[in-house]
Amino acid sequence: MKNIKAKCTERRTWINVLLIAVVSAVSISGINLHLAAKNMETHVWGLEHGAWYMIHILFGILTLAIVSIHIYQHKNWYINLFKGFSANKKRKRGTIALTMIFALVVVTGLTDWINNVPNSLLGLIHAKIGQLMIIFTLIHIYKRLPYIKESFHKKRKEVEGTPHINLSRCNGCGTCATDCPEGVFEMKELTDKEIDSLNFFGKQNVKYKGRYRSFPTNTNLCIHCGLCMEKCSENVIKFRI
Repeated sequence: MKNIKAKCTERRTWINVLLIAVVSAVSISGINLHLAAKNMETHVWGLEHGAWYMIHILFGILTLAIVSIHIYQHKNWYINLFKGFSANKKRKRGTIALTMIFALVVVTGLTDWINNVPNSLLGLIHAKIGQLMIIFTLIHIYKRLPYIKESFHKKRKEVEGTPHINLSRCNGCGTCATDCPEGVFEMKELTDKEIDSLNFFGKQNVKYKGRYRSFPTNTNLCIHCGLCMEKCSENVIKFRI
């Protein structure tokens, strides 16, 4: 089981690396395409507008494919995010913005490709949104560099057991649910029975902070990295054998 999880983690890491490569390639080709479009007879790095157009389309298709895989790998993150848990949305607004901008880039790019009108207004809009996507992507990558580096750190000690949460102390911030790279945790509303089982302080938390709490519902996906324990501000996550 650990070998399977290790392979899944390695696959996800290489998808992240590949994603950085193709996004860089599509961004560079897009910038060169924009420069070449200003004068159809101008050569950029020895290539004319038509060549950069085909290169940009090729890398655009590759980027769409890799991003789709990346989003699928983090589907639980999106599920938790859009379950109506406002605290997560506010804290992760950068990723939401990047997702929306990428969607706009895809829509405008595909439409411009279908219309096939050189130097069109839609093409200019696509270029401007693409530039905005580059900025948000750089920020997104920068914030996740520690995790990417950690993925290649072979000496990291695995945490034994499965994660458990002390619901009486959990404040429902959702950090573990949104930061877990494997989507182990899910935000769920406490039932009346679960609230009755909480201690006094837990019931006060529910009264003032709402009924949503994080649950380790997908422990079979856990890779025992211990990131959830490191990120938890209340120290309510423990691994039990």
